Amino acid sequence: MSGIAPMDSVSTSGNTSDMPVVVTTLSRRSGLRIEERKVLAKRLERLTPREREVAYAVFLGGDNEALASKLCIAMPTLRTHLMRINQKLGTTSKGDIVQYVAMSLLDAYRKGSITASSS
Repeated sequence: MSGIAPMDSVSTSGNTSDMPVVVTTLSRRSGLRIEERKVLAKRLERLTPREREVAYAVFLGGDNEALASKLCIAMPTLRTHLMRINQKLGTTSKGDIVQYVAMSLLDAYRKGSITASSS
């Protein structure tokens, strides 16, 4: 079992006031605010919790060896997670995953779902 807990457990009821977010070591290091994590959890809900962890780790950057080490998984397991993430998101590379996450956040800011002054 990995030393990293799932990135989040978010209610999909549509009511954002009852969205509990489990903040883990990885998400704290990401510098993402609670509102940003909520938006991303919704946008990435088709991913498993572990796949979301991998997507967040990819967003933070690093080569495959560093990501596997950070996530405490073997390289073949990382490649499997990346393949499944790419299939589910319609992406083809780690760069595309980073762009998907970044664009999801940018879209939320533009729509007012997240404001620059919210904490």
